[in-house]
Amino acid sequence: MIDKVYNFIDELKFNNIKQTSFKISKKIISIIRYNITKKGYVTIGMISDYNINLIYQDLILELSNLKNILKNIYIFNISDFYPINNNNIYSTYHYLSEFFLKKINFPIENFYNMEFNRKNDIEKSFKDYDNKIQQLGNFDLIILKEPLNNIIYIKNINYCTGIIDLSEKDIERIFSNYIYKDIVYKNIWSIGLNTILKSSHIISINNNSLINHPNIEYYTYHNNYYNKWNNSKESLLSISKDSIKKTIYNISIKNDKPISKFTLKDYQLNPSIIGNFKSIKNANNYFLNIFKKTIVDDPGVNENNKSKNIIVFSPHPDDDIISMGGTIIRLHNMGYNVNIVYQTSGNIAVSDEYVLKYLDSIKSYSELLNYSDSFMTNINCTINNFFKLKNKGDKDLTIIRKIKGIIRRNEAKSTCRLIGIKNANIHFLDMPFYETGYIKKKDLSYADFMTIVNIILKINPAQIYSAGDWLDPHGTHKKCFQSIIEAINIIKSNKLSNDIDNCLIWLYKGAWDEWNIYDVDMAISMNNEEIKKKNMEYYDMNLKKME
Repeated sequence: MIDKVYNFIDELKFNNIKQTSFKISKKIISIIRYNITKKGYVTIGMISDYNINLIYQDLILELSNLKNILKNIYIFNISDFYPINNNNIYSTYHYLSEFFLKKINFPIENFYNMEFNRKNDIEKSFKDYDNKIQQLGNFDLIILKEPLNNIIYIKNINYCTGIIDLSEKDIERIFSNYIYKDIVYKNIWSIGLNTILKSSHIISINNNSLINHPNIEYYTYHNNYYNKWNNSKESLLSISKDSIKKTIYNISIKNDKPISKFTLKDYQLNPSIIGNFKSIKNANNYFLNIFKKTIVDDPGVNENNKSKNIIVFSPHPDDDIISMGGTIIRLHNMGYNVNIVYQTSGNIAVSDEYVLKYLDSIKSYSELLNYSDSFMTNINCTINNFFKLKNKGDKDLTIIRKIKGIIRRNEAKSTCRLIGIKNANIHFLDMPFYETGYIKKKDLSYADFMTIVNIILKINPAQIYSAGDWLDPHGTHKKCFQSIIEAINIIKSNKLSNDIDNCLIWLYKGAWDEWNIYDVDMAISMNNEEIKKKNMEYYDMNLKKME
C-alpha cells in the first residue's frame, strides 16, 4: 500500500506541534464563546494527556484575557484511574487543577470530579455524576485523547459512567512511559459512550477510533487539519480503508475463517461494509486484496525519489536487527545503500559483570602479546573497586559508561558485518539526551535535533525507517522518533534540502511491541536464506535486553 505511505508522511512528518495546539485552542475558545452567547454558559468534559496538555497551555493564555466569562464555564473530569486520591500527582483531577485551572483562577466550584465516599455508594455516585451533566444540558464540548478514550469506546460502549477493568495490554499502553513502574492502576472510571454521543461537539486528538458523530473533529498533531464526519444512521463505524482492515481482521479471528471463505452470515454485524458489492465473492476478493497489497518484494521503492540511500534509525544498538533485520537484509541484497544510524549509546543496558568480562579479555590479550601498561592496570583496579562499593541505582563512572558504550558498538558492528554492511555505513550518534548515567533521561534539546539534521543531510535518504514501538519502559524510543520529526521540521523550515519532500518515513516495531496485522502497511516475505541470516544475527547478539 505505497499510496497510503505517502498520505502517512503528509500527516506525520512536517507540521509544527505548537501551531496545531494553538489552532485547536482557538477552536475551543470559539465553542466557549458561542455557547455562552447562545445560552449563558458552556459545559466541557476534559481529560489530561501529554499532547492535550500542550493545548491547555495555550488555553491558559487565551482564558487569562477572558476572566469575566470563567464563572460561566463548567468543567467535568471525564475519566481517571480508580481508586485514586485527587491529590495524587498521576490523577487527571490533580493535573487539571494544579497545572491548568489554578493558572487561570478558575472558580473551583465549577470544576466537577467523581467522588467516592463509601463502596456501597459507587453506583449512586455514578448516577449523580451523569445527572449533573444532564441537568446542564449535556456536554457542549468533550476533549478526548488516546489511550483512555479508546478504552471508553471499546469497553464502555453501552454504559453511562462506570468502572472499567484494564487488561494487561491496556496497562502496558497506559503506563509504558511511567518512570516508577510500581505505580499501576488496574481500573479506571469513565463516562460512557452514551454520554459522549450526546455532546454537541467532540474534539479528539490523534484518535483512530471508529466512532461517528454529527459534529466530531479528529485532529492530529502531525497535520494541521480536522475532518468533520457525516452522520450515519446505518452504523457507528466510519468506513475507511483502515477501519475496514480492522473489521475484516476481527471477523476472521472471531469466526476462525479465512477472508476468502466469508459468507453473508459473517458480515451480519457489519452490513454497511459490503453494501456496494454485487456479491459476497467480490467483497471477499476486495478485502483479501487489501491485505495482499501490503506484502512487497522490494521495500525500497519510492516512486518520487529514485535515490538508493536509506537510513534505518535505531534507538539502541540492537533495535534495528531485532525489529526489522529481515527488511535490512532484503534492502542490502537488492543494492540499496543502507545506513544504520544508532541514536543512543545504549550503555545503561550493559551489566557490570559484562564490563569485567570485557576488561579480563583485554588483560588476557595484553598478556598474550607481552604488553604491560600501568595505566590499564590502574583503570582495572579503579573499576573493580567502584563495582564492589556500588549500590543499585548509583551512577557509573564516566569511563565505565564509555566502556559500556563501546561494548554496545562492537555488538552492533558485529551484526552489521553478518549482513555485509560496511563500517562507513554504520553511524553512532550518542545523542546528548540519553547520556545522564541514569535510567531517567533528559528532555530533548536543540543539540539532539541538530545531530539528526546533520546525519540526514549527509546521507540524503529516499527512505527513513524509525522505531514505532513506544512501549519501551523509559520512553527512549518515543524521544528518538520525536527527534527525527523535529529534525525534519528544521530541514523543511530552513530549506536545507529540497529532497526531504520526497522522502518516505516508515515505522517499524518488534523490540517492545508488534504491529497488529490490520495496521501493517508493508510486510516482507523472507526466503530461507534471509531467515537463516537473520537467525545468525540474533545468535550473535549476546547482550541481554534491559532498556
